[in-house]
Amino acid sequence: SSSSSIPTPTYSRALYFTPTPTYYEVEHFLRVARTRGRRSRSPMALCARYALWQTTVNSFHGSAENDPSYIMDLVCDASERHAAVAGSEFDLKLYDRQSLQCDTTLALPAHSDRINELTYAPAGSSVAGRLFSASSDGTVRGWDAAAPPRTGCAMEFRGKDEVWSISVSDGPLIATGTQSAVVLWDVRKATTPAALLEVHTEPVTAVRFQPGSATALVSGSVDELICSIDCR
Repeated sequence: SSSSSIPTPTYSRALYFTPTPTYYEVEHFLRVARTRGRRSRSPMALCARYALWQTTVNSFHGSAENDPSYIMDLVCDASERHAAVAGSEFDLKLYDRQSLQCDTTLALPAHSDRINELTYAPAGSSVAGRLFSASSDGTVRGWDAAAPPRTGCAMEFRGKDEVWSISVSDGPLIATGTQSAVVLWDVRKATTPAALLEVHTEPVTAVRFQPGSATALVSGSVDELICSIDCR
């Protein structure tokens, strides 16, 4: 703690809506002043009872020693049958939720740089069920991951900046948080952005559409701001 009465600034690392989408929850990363390094403090969910079911290692099968590829992000599909996993070796895989066995390697590499976030398009989306990956290579890619035959990359949105976060609306819009702005894409026209929203002054680390909405969006940034955006 500090003796100063000035609140310590924090920036939003992730945004999520509660099941009743009235309030949004923010995971804060603490900025430590007067240091050159950066420490993080994240809230932990405490459970009275839990049981570890099983574990597996996400291996980078292209390496000589079958080295592990550590997890950058993971997300479950709506059926909860598969978990999509993004690895540090730019690999993108689907794991069976029951057995934790790798069911499909969608791509290796899936991007030319770090994969920062994964998300599935919701049921109301124009591309419902499609898996999307956001990367530091400046691209967002959509993958046919719902059912065999899984044909790989089905669409690509190419920007100029690193993409830190992604959210898919219950409509045609996709929002990305980039190094410089919130960028909106329309899945019906992937060649150019639908809008460039310069609502932050520093990198946008989190974007989330309100569940069930095609236009209500919130964003969070290193500039410590949370913005509520009407994308109509």
